[in-house]
Amino acid sequence: MKIKRILVAIAISFCSFILYITNVQHLKSMKLIVSKPKSVQLHNSSSSSLATKSQSEEDFIVAKNSDHQLIEPIKNNVDLMTPFQVAVQGLNFNKKASIYNKKNSLEVGNILKLFILLAYHKALLEKNPKLTKPYKVMAGDVKGKGLVVNTSYAYPFLIQQMMYHNSNDAANILVKVLKLEYINKVAAELGAKSTKIINSFDQKDVGQTTANDMITIFTKLYRRQILTVNDCNLILRLLNTYPNKGLAAGIPGICHYISDDNASCCLVNKNGKVYIIAAIGGDKNRFNQLGKDVYNVIAMHK
Repeated sequence: MKIKRILVAIAISFCSFILYITNVQHLKSMKLIVSKPKSVQLHNSSSSSLATKSQSEEDFIVAKNSDHQLIEPIKNNVDLMTPFQVAVQGLNFNKKASIYNKKNSLEVGNILKLFILLAYHKALLEKNPKLTKPYKVMAGDVKGKGLVVNTSYAYPFLIQQMMYHNSNDAANILVKVLKLEYINKVAAELGAKSTKIINSFDQKDVGQTTANDMITIFTKLYRRQILTVNDCNLILRLLNTYPNKGLAAGIPGICHYISDDNASCCLVNKNGKVYIIAAIGGDKNRFNQLGKDVYNVIAMHK
């Protein structure tokens, strides 16, 4: 009996030893994994996390004397993650706003055709001899549709192609004839001091401008303060039929406008109220809604 107990004790000891060895080997083969705790953002009733700036401080700047009723529709229709400038200026009533997250000039495209138009009319007033004879189109001038190689066109026709049909070929020909330096010089002389054409109009980024420059030029056109009254009337008429409506697409009635994928400017004359909206950058898909929302706010203004 005593021998049996001894044998049982030995057996239990042996099994315990085997189990111990197995556990030791298992522990040696295991890896210790330490999980980094996720950051936790604290909130209280008075403010967001102390490490986070408020949206108005971090994402955009509202210019002094901006009408608070216009701020919300502008904020709701811009992409705060991309550079933008939006300005609204009443011309016969006291209402304006300017919101931006980048003050310097921004990259734009076909909206700069306005400055070719201005330089062309200035060159006519200066009796530029190059504009008296038709231009014969060469093979290197044509990349799109509308113009035929070895065909001569009068400059008013090229202007119409550029504005009515948004022709980049016509725009590039006019730049070649008028000269880039002259167009940029005229832009600065007329008040658009931050505006420059840099590349040809078949490029995505043709040059630079600001919302304030566009407001300045449209204001002077409306008030007939640049070139001659007849020139201003002709230019405004061309700005009434531009193919890309941008901001004007959401506004009922007759507008004068010019737009591209990066920018839009619109002169609105509706129900006795005259104002200008200029949007550079932000989100081209919201130009339509931006114009509509600003129109609705101004329509309620007494």
